[in-house]
Amino acid sequence: MLRMEQIEAIKRMSRSESISTIASALDIDWKTAKKYAEMDDFNVTVETKVARARASNRAWDGLTAIVRRSLEARRSSRSSIMSPSASVHSTRLMRNSLSTRPRPMAWRP
Repeated sequence: MLRMEQIEAIKRMSRSESISTIASALDIDWKTAKKYAEMDDFNVTVETKVARARASNRAWDGLTAIVRRSLEARRSSRSSIMSPSASVHSTRLMRNSLSTRPRPMAWRP
């Protein structure tokens, strides 16, 4: 990320100097110098990031819906097979097996 002084220098130099001259004078990549020399409104990048984030969230929403439907289908098929008491028992077993507590070791003299 460039400092504001560097960006201002790029804008000032772009009126009379070439992009490659600006890049070598400020010791930055020519693509960066070109980007800031051509940029008029610096708020555009923020709006672009927000738009990308929204698009990414839309993609996750579709995936989330697929996973949710799959889990609901699995839950409904499992509940029709198991009795309610067996379901509670299997849930307790699952919770106990996922416990992160260390098991106590037997004391041996």
